[in-house]
Amino acid sequence: QNNVLKAEKSRASTDWFVKAKYGVMFHWTSETMPLKGKQKSYQEAVRDFNVPAFVKMVEKTGAGYVFFTAMHVDPTFPAPLKEWESVFPGMTTERDLIGEISDALAKKKIKLALYLASGSMGKTIVEPKGKKLNEKEYSDRVATLFEAIGNRYGDKVVGFWIDNWLGVDRWYPTFDYERYFNAMKTGNPNRIVGLNSNIEVSVTPWQEYWAGEAGGSPRAT
Repeated sequence: QNNVLKAEKSRASTDWFVKAKYGVMFHWTSETMPLKGKQKSYQEAVRDFNVPAFVKMVEKTGAGYVFFTAMHVDPTFPAPLKEWESVFPGMTTERDLIGEISDALAKKKIKLALYLASGSMGKTIVEPKGKKLNEKEYSDRVATLFEAIGNRYGDKVVGFWIDNWLGVDRWYPTFDYERYFNAMKTGNPNRIVGLNSNIEVSVTPWQEYWAGEAGGSPRAT
């Protein structure tokens, strides 16, 4: 009970989220295909991303915020983030697409939040490939990576949607959610966090909103 109360008192305001009424999410990943032509490498796709056209399209929707996919199946990150590169070599880009999108959206008074996949952040892409991290290794990694993102972008990133949290909750049953929550607030204490557990039970009080993605059968417990 004390942990719940502490989490509730630590939450940032979601008033802007409510007032915005609706936003849009773009699941743009390393697996995204162009409408025409061959699939580009992730680095090429980031290099060629048309930010002005993207922002113009978003503005036409009337959305108050955007959730943009920073990574999904592959542990990519579309910016030259050295902490990310040290963990996932070759998975970052020279162009800071996150920074450019945020700056361009801000001129239209549209906020930027990021989607990341929790499971992919635990991948081991160097030897030994496929090794499952233990709870401490995973906790240390994700805290470091979110602190790096927060330090780089500050209030340019207003929120996180972290996917597949039911999996992490089952893999690491004593995961330190408070530490994770605080890491995601780095650089912007008003940043809001949602740990997506689909339409099943919410895994922790250490979040501001429940993503509630529909799909599958709900779990009542």
